[in-house]
Amino acid sequence: MERAVAEKLPDSTALTNNSIDVSVSIVIFFLFHFGTIHLRGLAIGFKPFARETQKKRCPFCLPRHKTPVMASTPTSGDIRISFMVHDLSHARAVRSAAHIHNLPVLLVSAPGAVRTGGAGWWRELMTQATKAAPQADAKNVLDCANEAGMALSAIRERVEAIALSAPEPALARVKNIAEQSGVRLQSIDWDDVFDLIGSNDPQADCENHLVKRSGSVANPRALG
Repeated sequence: MERAVAEKLPDSTALTNNSIDVSVSIVIFFLFHFGTIHLRGLAIGFKPFARETQKKRCPFCLPRHKTPVMASTPTSGDIRISFMVHDLSHARAVRSAAHIHNLPVLLVSAPGAVRTGGAGWWRELMTQATKAAPQADAKNVLDCANEAGMALSAIRERVEAIALSAPEPALARVKNIAEQSGVRLQSIDWDDVFDLIGSNDPQADCENHLVKRSGSVANPRALG
């Protein structure tokens, strides 16, 4: 009876060998699938594949352009205090403050606003702000980032001025079309722009900034 039972049981050595074969197969598959095997003598080392990491970037945020490549810049005699406006309350506040203090200002859009807001929105925003303070010495510029196509759409919308940082062939074409359409092409010094984002009192903030900067900008009405 004991002999019959023994004959039915598998050989322990064979079972062990089979387990080792299966284990080795699984390990080898795992190593080849996820990395590389390095044999040094009797030692087996594992080196995983290097995976390149890429920094994620917010798709909704556009960077500011420190020194955009522009075809034209404001003349030295047209020095203005710049404000970045994001809505109608900002634009009205800038023009009202400029009129009160008799100082020239430049209303600047947010970086890349031609895409995030649209040229039509910007033109209408400036139109409504002008009605609130028509006598203010104010100009405005819509930033088009490096998108020549969007800059052309802004020209078709008849905005007052655009800023564009694009390669020279595209920039020259946009400049030519802008000049024919009466649209100004100029640069933006982002480091010199006072951003009104988050302002609880845009009117007061604009007036305070104008007072601080009034020494660096001549009052055009005071010159006669």
